[in-house]
Amino acid sequence: MARGGRQVVCEWWYWIVFGFALIGFELLFPSFTMVWFGLGALMVGGWSLFWGGFGLLVHVAIWVAVSAACSLCWRRYLRRRSSQGGGQDTSSPPFDGCSSVAGRAVHMVSRQGHLLRVVKL
Repeated sequence: MARGGRQVVCEWWYWIVFGFALIGFELLFPSFTMVWFGLGALMVGGWSLFWGGFGLLVHVAIWVAVSAACSLCWRRYLRRRSSQGGGQDTSSPPFDGCSSVAGRAVHMVSRQGHLLRVVKL
């Protein structure tokens, strides 16, 4: 509740602008996380266009829930895809052709997990 007992109502187009701004910020911070918050804001904007009249707290709660659900679904999709071998492993840097470990055998493995060769030092 705002001062004087009035409820703060957020216009639908605020959410649309906010959603596109968040998606635009993804260009500055490429983590593919802002997209889901932007998509959530766009969904709340569309929802409030047709079924508006609720307070800001309800809009924010729906935005958080939709954004979290989209983000979790995306992570679950990526996890399934990587476990099936469809995705590339980006956790290690690419092999640069020269590797050595002091006095031990070295296994050279490509990014796709194929054993290239074993070298004894």
